[in-house]
Amino acid sequence: MKTKRLIFIILFVIFAIICAVFVIKFKKKSTVEETKVVQNDSYDFLIYNTEPELQECLEKLADEYRNISGIVPAVSLKDSEMLTDFNSENTSPDIFMIKNFDELKIQTQYGNVLDFMNASEKTFQEITKNIPRVLQAQVNEINNCGIPITVCGSGFAVNQKLLASIFGEEAYKNIINDLITCSYEDFVNFVKNIKSPSVVLNNKNYNINQAAANNLEAIFSFHMESPLSKMLNNIFAMNFESASDLSGAENLSNMKDKFANWLHMLDLITSNTSIKRSSDFTSLDKNSKSRAIKEFSENKTLFLVASDKDYYDIKSCNSETASHLIFIPFKFPCEKNENKDLNTNLTVYCPYYFMINAKSQKSKMAQDFLTWIISSPVARKLFLEEANCVSYDTRDPGIIENTLSRSVISYLQSENALMPVFMGIKKIWLSSVSQQLIKKYFNTNIWNNSYYNNFDNYCIKKWGNNK
Repeated sequence: MKTKRLIFIILFVIFAIICAVFVIKFKKKSTVEETKVVQNDSYDFLIYNTEPELQECLEKLADEYRNISGIVPAVSLKDSEMLTDFNSENTSPDIFMIKNFDELKIQTQYGNVLDFMNASEKTFQEITKNIPRVLQAQVNEINNCGIPITVCGSGFAVNQKLLASIFGEEAYKNIINDLITCSYEDFVNFVKNIKSPSVVLNNKNYNINQAAANNLEAIFSFHMESPLSKMLNNIFAMNFESASDLSGAENLSNMKDKFANWLHMLDLITSNTSIKRSSDFTSLDKNSKSRAIKEFSENKTLFLVASDKDYYDIKSCNSETASHLIFIPFKFPCEKNENKDLNTNLTVYCPYYFMINAKSQKSKMAQDFLTWIISSPVARKLFLEEANCVSYDTRDPGIIENTLSRSVISYLQSENALMPVFMGIKKIWLSSVSQQLIKKYFNTNIWNNSYYNNFDNYCIKKWGNNK
């Protein structure tokens, strides 16, 4: 009897344990499912971010906005290639990111892009009207549809302290001004005569400390990852009003001889580098970005073909060099009847914009949030400190650590910024042109007239073939 009772107790305990485990698992599963539902319903509007480096910063911005407004944004990290038509009411974003002109065209075709002229909020409309024209996202008939998250630039980076050692403390600031405003021809003479006793810029004679100049191993640092598309911006900006105009161009017949002229600039640069044009020049290992930045940081070269993001690599090599950087615009030969001001303006652009979903039912919330993003000192500070994102209307450039970004803001605020027409370049065309340069040009030491003519014809013909 006792034995049967003991067996019964043991069986009951086992059964109880099984029931307890089942209940716990069921409760846990229900809690997870319930949490998911709560998470989906816990925000007031949704933002799609396609730049992983910005996710942490945007989440902090969302938290800050929730604290001050009581309105809760959610930031979802997405793959930009997955952003197609927003046809689901439950998961469609109210704000989404655009990182290139092709994405903007696609989203416009889907009817997802709100034209800021049609915005419902007056404050938002007024603020967006003040976005500089060169930074306004434009496509087709829409002249302004994006909030620039940051401002970037590209040109010749130069170390002002190195210029001071070559030209003297009293003269180097004038040298910088003349390098910015000089013609292509003057720039060529400057490059060729940098190790002479003196040089002429804008009809002004400058004496050269030859001991300092002779320490230069080359004039330019140019590597195989240099920003070719941005280097092409000058000549495209001469013939097209915007990236939208260039993207929609069926042919480049109006650019006859422009690519040949551009190639002269490229010849000037690539024939005055420490690695001569050859198989070594085209090697990603031997002519790497890290090598070029290192030699520039060590004051072995005077100019670096650069974008503002290169500041951080320069800083890691030599913080002293990084603290004295400034941009000089790219130069190229102009005909007498052409706009020579293009050689005095810096290429300025925004790598990512926030757009408002035109189909969103929460457009007012989206507009209010983006108004705060643009105007709030708290939002500006977070963007700058957390993601190195620079506001286009920064009132005090001195707060920006990145000296190249400071230079970009200076060009923008003095209205010497060049429209980023290059953003409308067809990717397949740029790839073909880059490969042509590697295959036929960068391996050859001397370029004759046929090289320039052939390159001009190739660029024009290739665009028409890539419709």
